[in-house]
Amino acid sequence: MNSDNENKKINDLTLQYFSNKNYTNSVNQKLNKNQNNKIENEKKISSKEIKFYRKRIMDFTKKLLRHEIDLENINNNIKESYYDYVNVLIEDFKINDKRDLLQEEFNNFNNDISMCNNIQNDLENINEIIFQKKKETTTIDNFVLKKTTNKEIKIYPQEKKVNLKAKYLRDKGIKNNKSE
Repeated sequence: MNSDNENKKINDLTLQYFSNKNYTNSVNQKLNKNQNNKIENEKKISSKEIKFYRKRIMDFTKKLLRHEIDLENINNNIKESYYDYVNVLIEDFKINDKRDLLQEEFNNFNNDISMCNNIQNDLENINEIIFQKKKETTTIDNFVLKKTTNKEIKIYPQEKKVNLKAKYLRDKGIKNNKSE
């Protein structure tokens, strides 16, 4: 769903800015009409209606999640909206879980003051370090051609493996109302 919205936005912008000047007015009218429809759809649902239908909405959603309702007997708009809603939630949960798992590694990181002091000292002496003159000494090595075969070992960054299917992530952030 997210990529569909992005593609639609890109297509709308392409039409708006790269279309022939003769068709600019009709394109702008179409885009404005689409934006007005979105705003009207958002305004149609009031908080009073949500409050009134809350129990029915929750019951219907629970039945859909438990597969108690056959999806073939449901209106296509409801079915598409349900799948979009579930997909967006799942993507959001994955992003949050991945962020939390990666952030845990940095929680144990100490902000070492001595490290900061070393960096500060190095910055103060940077001119001396950069402009140091090398002392050349004449040895036999200067006259002999050496052939070295040392290859540098390159360490490339690797992608972190994050297990988003861990059991504790299934119920993360859910308050348990059951009393034992």
